[in-house]
Amino acid sequence: EVTPLLLEPWTAQTPAVRGEIITAMTRVAARALPLLQAIEDGIIPAHQVPFAQRRFFTRHRDDAVKELAAKHFTDPAHSPRRDVIETYRPALEKPGDVAKGRAVFEAACMICHRAGDLGDREVGPNLANIRAWSPEQILINTLDPNREVAANFLAYQVETKSGRTLYGMIAEESESALLLIQADGIAENVLRRDIAGMSGSGLSLMPDGLEAAISPESMADLIAFLRA
Repeated sequence: EVTPLLLEPWTAQTPAVRGEIITAMTRVAARALPLLQAIEDGIIPAHQVPFAQRRFFTRHRDDAVKELAAKHFTDPAHSPRRDVIETYRPALEKPGDVAKGRAVFEAACMICHRAGDLGDREVGPNLANIRAWSPEQILINTLDPNREVAANFLAYQVETKSGRTLYGMIAEESESALLLIQADGIAENVLRRDIAGMSGSGLSLMPDGLEAAISPESMADLIAFLRA
């Protein structure tokens, strides 16, 4: 009886509560299949399950659980962005130009990201922290931003009782309020008593489609800059 109570209100839960739900689902063997079925049905995105907890599913004694876990946690071909990523793979074979990559970052990425001291917004992660990533990791996370999303960078839509609609990520939360950072970098404190409804998309605030602004040649330059 507990499992439906945990899963049904998923879209309305904040990142902190979602983390507790996933933990609760991995503490009881009988809850594994319902959680994976929710992922299969598109209710819960697979990336919402932290990597540290995926072993619970991939080593489960139930074959049905292991089959679904293999499909959603270890099969990169399952990504709908696969074709776009394959088109850009030639960029991994090019050395790239750091100076040109900086210009690409300023034009396409700086509206939401910082890279060290470059940029003044941090709607997304500071990209200075990914220097140790492989070129392939950078390529995949740039073109498929929803494959791996930290809970604090998920997008939420908040409806207020006054009729306003806010869309952004929940940077902080307390018993009385949420701090919502919108895509334009504006932060707004929203009191819980003023919220009429809230829904988490399960997606990154960073949209798909960055390939429209970055060519395969420019991608090689961007990767060189981010790893410099």
